[in-house]
Amino acid sequence: MLDNRSRGRVWLAHRGPALVGCSAIALRGADRAQLRWVLVDPGERGTGLGRRLVETALAFSREAGAREVYLETTDGLEASSTLYRSLGFEIVAESVTELWDGERPLIEMRLSL
Repeated sequence: MLDNRSRGRVWLAHRGPALVGCSAIALRGADRAQLRWVLVDPGERGTGLGRRLVETALAFSREAGAREVYLETTDGLEASSTLYRSLGFEIVAESVTELWDGERPLIEMRLSL
């Protein structure tokens, strides 16, 4: 069961003193979690770090009692989309909305745990 006192977690990946990646989960309601960020330094891409960060976030979500994880992304992030699909996420909604850099597609993906 999700603990109302703990609303999520952030993971940081370091290589030596350098921060090279991060991911975060926000617990939403009784049985949902939102994958909020997955960022990987360009020099670390292709090493499997992104996959490990997402898998860690999904394991935390399962342990917290989430039955579903969702995320929002946009176009132009092909490697991220490929990673999410390979882990079982499916696109459930697409719309166009105002984002940080103007109107862009907003893609919602979900994974049942």
